[in-house]
Amino acid sequence: MKKILAAVVCVLAVFAVQAEVLDINGSFEKINAKTKRPANWYFNNWQLYKPLPKVDLIAGAEGESKVLHISDIQGKRGTELYYSKPFPAVAGDTITIQAQVKGKGTAIFGIQFRDDKNTYMSYTKRNGSRKLSEDWQSVKATFKVADVKKGPTKNIYVTFSANQGDELFIRNLTAEHTPAAQPAAESK
Repeated sequence: MKKILAAVVCVLAVFAVQAEVLDINGSFEKINAKTKRPANWYFNNWQLYKPLPKVDLIAGAEGESKVLHISDIQGKRGTELYYSKPFPAVAGDTITIQAQVKGKGTAIFGIQFRDDKNTYMSYTKRNGSRKLSEDWQSVKATFKVADVKKGPTKNIYVTFSANQGDELFIRNLTAEHTPAAQPAAESK
């Protein structure tokens, strides 16, 4: 009986750690009426990301998402966009970002770490850089959520950026959150 119970617990644990797709408007279909940019995507206003680059939305081919085109990137550190809705995540969780990209330079994906009041604490872009080419390529970047010196992480923001002088075309942007596997309860 204990073996059957242990097997059931293991199977349930596998299903409990399923990835959750994050709603980040990655097809860029929802538009902010005021800015004419993708809804809930905002430029980081850090001084070294200014002036803001040129942004165009290009209709995708039938059945494909719109294309976000970012050009004329003049900020000393380039530019960064972030999805303004926080997603609950804690240390040990995994965030996977995927997209199709092309252009010149580098596309850089990352996540910002936020506390329980949604205050910015830190970020990671480690292993998030992808060299761009003239042809569309599918890219994937995976990040571990971590606690930082300022405290425990409770939320994350999804980000992507490019360097000064780069040109980025991006479509079909998705993000998934996979909770850290919880240790199975010991049977007695």
